[in-house]
Amino acid sequence: MRRILQIILTITFGIGSCFVGLPTQVVVASGCDDVQFIFARGSGESLNDSSYQSWRSAIEEQLASSALKYNFYELGSQPQGGAQYPAVAVAGSLSGFGNLLGAFISAGHSFEFGKSVLVGRNELKAYLHKTTTVCPSTKFVLGGYSQGAMVISGALDEIDASKIIYIATFGDPKIYLPEGAGNRPDACRGKNLSNYRAYVPDCHTYEGVLGSYQPYQSAEYIDKLGTWCNGQDIMCSSGMSIGDHTAYSSSGLYRSAASVITYKLRQIFAIKFPNQSIPDISPALVPHDMVIMLHGGGGMEGLTLAKYKAAAQRLANQTYSLGGRVALYVYGDNSKWASRQLCDFSCTAEEFNQQLARITHQLSAVDYYNSALSSLYRSMSELDWQIGATKSAVLLTDQPYSQVDYDGRTVAEVAALSLSIDPVNIYALTNRHNLEAVQPLTQATNGKAYDIEDATIAITEITGRPVASLSLESYEGIVGEEIVFDASNNLGQEIVHYDRDLDADGVFEIQDGNSQVRKT
Repeated sequence: MRRILQIILTITFGIGSCFVGLPTQVVVASGCDDVQFIFARGSGESLNDSSYQSWRSAIEEQLASSALKYNFYELGSQPQGGAQYPAVAVAGSLSGFGNLLGAFISAGHSFEFGKSVLVGRNELKAYLHKTTTVCPSTKFVLGGYSQGAMVISGALDEIDASKIIYIATFGDPKIYLPEGAGNRPDACRGKNLSNYRAYVPDCHTYEGVLGSYQPYQSAEYIDKLGTWCNGQDIMCSSGMSIGDHTAYSSSGLYRSAASVITYKLRQIFAIKFPNQSIPDISPALVPHDMVIMLHGGGGMEGLTLAKYKAAAQRLANQTYSLGGRVALYVYGDNSKWASRQLCDFSCTAEEFNQQLARITHQLSAVDYYNSALSSLYRSMSELDWQIGATKSAVLLTDQPYSQVDYDGRTVAEVAALSLSIDPVNIYALTNRHNLEAVQPLTQATNGKAYDIEDATIAITEITGRPVASLSLESYEGIVGEEIVFDASNNLGQEIVHYDRDLDADGVFEIQDGNSQVRKT
């Protein structure tokens, strides 16, 4: 009861009256689609709100080059069979607080909140029935956030699973992960993880704040269901964070789900994805965040500057073409010319190229050593890295870096920050005389140094490398317990072998291994 009261107060005073809006009409295109994407919004969100927009845009980005015929429908857009999902608010007014209280009292089954969820389920069923009656070959992908996740996950035993390609739930208050039960749950040791555990970093996640739907995944939805729950999301984890509950767009989890969904679509509609066979799709499936660090100091002028700028532009354009995000920094040679951010991860390809074009000459005093370490540390600290994305930092410089930077930064500090983020693998494109000098930095972060004359090879390798992801972000146990590190969920990438650095000292004590390793 104490946690329930704390949650009620936190929600009431934490999110206030941020949920308002009027419904708009959505017209479904005529003709039959290959697939339709259906989404259920969260409590108090208006139609076409940020959650739906993030869901839709993430999927559209992945399908931009496909020949797939598809459409989107948001529950609540139109009455279906007399039902129109209202997504009632749980904050912002006396009635909203009443809805919240009723939801907790009834575990989400009764009062206005429970009615809202039920209406959403009825609309979903009616829409699926209407569409499949006219277009029996159309398949569906379902998604839902918060209250909308309850709508979707609670309706699965009432709809035809054969029509469903994939279901993604985000911040579900009725989540169920049995491996998270108890004081020392199996999940914390990487054991008995649920098939549908897509991204749930909190190993103590067991049930949602409103209880759980059991089973959460029935047999007919094996490999068709995934759930995403931010690390301290008050609704679905053991944490108490409202911020995590409202951060699914900013943390990139809709994009993460879109990658999985696209993989499923490519398996079913291979002919709609020309020249993209399943084993060769890894770069497009895994989101990529890249920061390009262009040295603007001594020696970077004339043809030399033009060469490095051309490599930066090609690297960025390739990353953008694969659905990635790119930031741009320029840095100098000493403390009097601090690094400058010209683009963060919100920059478009056009904006990036415009900013790059503005760099026309040497920007700082000539010095043999540059301030790469300080600049890298700053960029990695302040950028909004996307969860689940491949992360790269690429130095373009014709000089070695200072072993101890002007502000005291060292390779060890930069490497530690890199590894703590995910890691951010650091690469360098430099002249052949500096290759050996920059290798301590690139090797410490599992990156690589390239001769600028081999820029084409570098761009191909940096943007096309396979990515292995563990099921959890952290593991815990006591001395003598076995922990399982499993990286087999790789979306069909052809990973040849795995090297393991289990104590993060930069030395890979397990080499040429497989996707799973056990450690006591």
